[in-house]
Amino acid sequence: MARGGVNKAVVKIARDALLARGIHPSIDAVRIELGNTGSKSTILRCLHELAAQDPQHPAPTVEEELLRRIGPVADRLREDAQAAVAAERELLTRQQLEYRTERQCSQERIEELQRSQSELSAQLQQHLQIELSLQEQLRASEVESSRRLEAEHGWQRLSEAQAQQLQSLEEKHQHARQALEHYRQTQKEHREQELRQHDEAMQQLRREHRALQNSLISKQDELTVLNRDNERLLSEARIQLQQHRRQISDLHHQYQEASAALKTEQTYLRSALNTLQTENATLQERLRQRLIEVRQYRRQLRNQERLLQQQSLSPTTNPLS
Repeated sequence: MARGGVNKAVVKIARDALLARGIHPSIDAVRIELGNTGSKSTILRCLHELAAQDPQHPAPTVEEELLRRIGPVADRLREDAQAAVAAERELLTRQQLEYRTERQCSQERIEELQRSQSELSAQLQQHLQIELSLQEQLRASEVESSRRLEAEHGWQRLSEAQAQQLQSLEEKHQHARQALEHYRQTQKEHREQELRQHDEAMQQLRREHRALQNSLISKQDELTVLNRDNERLLSEARIQLQQHRRQISDLHHQYQEASAALKTEQTYLRSALNTLQTENATLQERLRQRLIEVRQYRRQLRNQERLLQQQSLSPTTNPLS
């Protein structure tokens, strides 16, 4: 198809003008007459059609016939080479853009995983500090429990001592009653006086004994309440410690899983990066080979055109001479 406005009519005008000036209408001469526009294969085709319509004009020479046959093939080779190079460049550009996008996404994912790992590490440290605090509280509770147990043992020893003292007093009272009974006849007045004193002392001792028993019962109730509170606190501390240990274990497990996932994803990303780099190098090599082939095609075309020009410029018989 004629390009740049070149058709058979304009080629005929240029050919006639050349013939009028006594110049052989070769392809290059016609193209120069047209202002260096138009494809040589188009000009050759138009000249061939004009020669077929006008037998009085000489037929195209061998080199023109050869150019007419080779020209379209050369144009197609040039267009195919340019199309292949453009396609390879577009593919390389698209793959480079995909590679940059994937690399950026991979970098963002790595940064996100690193931030998650830092947060998990901070939580783990926080829970470890809580566990240490709970262990301190547990030790303090155990010390307080030991102190209360010692106090309870002290109150029990005091109660036993008071019971022994009361038993001793009762034994003394029994001996005193026996002695009074023995001296009843001879020392009745004296015995009655001593008996009243002794009864008052016994009543005083019984009042003290009841007071001590009430105090002991109150202390035992307090110790019972303290023991219950201590057991409750110990149970709550153990439960909290177990919960925090479970939380620490879960966080440690999550931390290990996140670390393993991060290492796996980093390995995968490195492998993908290496693959992309290898593919990029392969595409660069293919593009280089394509460019070499295009240069070879262009060199061959230039050689053919130079050969045809040399043949067209060689001495020929002027049809008007």
